[in-house]
Amino acid sequence: LKEKEAIILGAEKRAVEMEYSLFCQIRDQVGKTAARVLATAAAVAELDVLASFAESASRYGYTRPLVDDGTLLHIRNGRHPVVERLGTEPFVPNDVLMDEQENRLLVITGPNMSGKCLRSDTLLPTDRGLLPIVDLQPAHARVGEFTPIECMVQAPSGRRKATHFYHGGRQSTVKVTTRLGYQIEGTAEHRVWVRGSDEKEGWKRLGDILPGDVVAIQRGAQLWGSEIELEAPSAEAVRCVCRDRLPRTLDADLAYMMGLLVGDGTLTDREAFALSTADEFIASEFRRIVDRLFGCHVCVQANGKEYAVCCKQVRLYLADLGLGYGRAWEKHVPGTILRAPREVVIAFLQGLFDTDGFVENRYGNVRLATSSPRLAREVQLLLLNLGIIASLHTQQTARRPSHLVSINGADAIAFHREVGFRLPRKQVRSQLASTIRMPNVGGIPHLNGTLKRIQERIVATRNKPVALKKNKSVNSIFYTYLPLGRNVSHAKLAELIEYCQECGVPCPELDAVRGSGYFYDRVTAIEAGEAEVCDLSVEEEHAYVAGGFVSHNSTYLRQVAL
Repeated sequence: LKEKEAIILGAEKRAVEMEYSLFCQIRDQVGKTAARVLATAAAVAELDVLASFAESASRYGYTRPLVDDGTLLHIRNGRHPVVERLGTEPFVPNDVLMDEQENRLLVITGPNMSGKCLRSDTLLPTDRGLLPIVDLQPAHARVGEFTPIECMVQAPSGRRKATHFYHGGRQSTVKVTTRLGYQIEGTAEHRVWVRGSDEKEGWKRLGDILPGDVVAIQRGAQLWGSEIELEAPSAEAVRCVCRDRLPRTLDADLAYMMGLLVGDGTLTDREAFALSTADEFIASEFRRIVDRLFGCHVCVQANGKEYAVCCKQVRLYLADLGLGYGRAWEKHVPGTILRAPREVVIAFLQGLFDTDGFVENRYGNVRLATSSPRLAREVQLLLLNLGIIASLHTQQTARRPSHLVSINGADAIAFHREVGFRLPRKQVRSQLASTIRMPNVGGIPHLNGTLKRIQERIVATRNKPVALKKNKSVNSIFYTYLPLGRNVSHAKLAELIEYCQECGVPCPELDAVRGSGYFYDRVTAIEAGEAEVCDLSVEEEHAYVAGGFVSHNSTYLRQVAL
């Protein structure tokens, strides 16, 4: 056993010695050819790198640059290989040109796809009409780039020129909804004007907006389109017994009829259209307009409440104007109306409210009910452009949700004055409109600290023409509004400013608030989403009104040469 043990133990030792001996032999042999081995390793490494470059270039479309000792740096469609591979969005190539002549300095505005963008169907007042922002997109616009445009938009202090359109592609978005139903949806970086609890106003990212925040809504832009001349309709190619020549001008009668059809029309048939109404005045107006514009016969159905026009040519003509073949919940304001002058838009709204609208018996407040969310939102913004605040709320019904546009108090009075009805029985109710029982909307929030300082100045001022306690209207601001936490309206604010001026009390803070003329609304809901987005670059103020919200633009900085 001892001999066996010695053999086993000796074998392990001999194996180690043999292994080391072989290692030394190999080392010596390799050492003699070290130069050849190193050269081979270097060649294999170079081949490996070149093969990797070739595969990547073939797979991703890379191009080998030409490098020399000159001072010109010219890159066309440059891409970052790491960002391009790891990014979740399509990478946008960039051109770079730098030299010692006219291109010595570049101003870098930020990474691709990081613009402060809005959802592409966001409506904004322009000199072309109340249009979705995407309608301003030039035909040659590319994702991630600014494209020159010329268009007037509404800015906080007036009309300003939009100089560039930015196409942001598809991105994650944040949708903000206010108490009265105004909505804006854009990227998290997009900024809107807010009023804080510290009584200061400024820009805030949509991604930072919280429920309860107060945002600024601008009303009364009064910026309308001018298109009334209609393009040659494709319907004229259809042979028909009615007049060969279809109207080439969008007038008030045609707009009113379009409003009637959007309200109570049946538009799904491709060879006919009909209006359902039990009101003789509306039926008479419908027949009159159809006869004047098209010379068509209006058929009255057996129930006496449906008035149909069976003419394929006229139906195609209305489709060209934007009255598509959708069902009630798919209806919307036709594009020709959105691009039309103010008086044409008002005629359309009259037709729509004559059919789908109603006036409350007691206070004359106005309502519009529709199953189409898009139509309700477009009407809300058309009214806002007229300076009329309307709330928008959704009510769940047994079938489809009903979207209710409500106009109350002073805004109802403004509606009756600026828009009104053609329908006589609804015209009569305009006399009922009153500011009584008007909800506390349209006031200025977060003003308590300023009001307390103004009150202290008034009390400290001697020899006032009228004592504060004798001016009951102004006095109520300090002894009713402040204790109850009510917002002071712009009208009430004007009274206070006038009183301060008469008493020689300085109130620059109030002048600043009144100067903006904003309507303030509180945020109630925030949702995450995804959508095609875009933005504008606006001269001077670098801001514009979109969806009623005061929005900051994406600044376009062109290349600067030194």
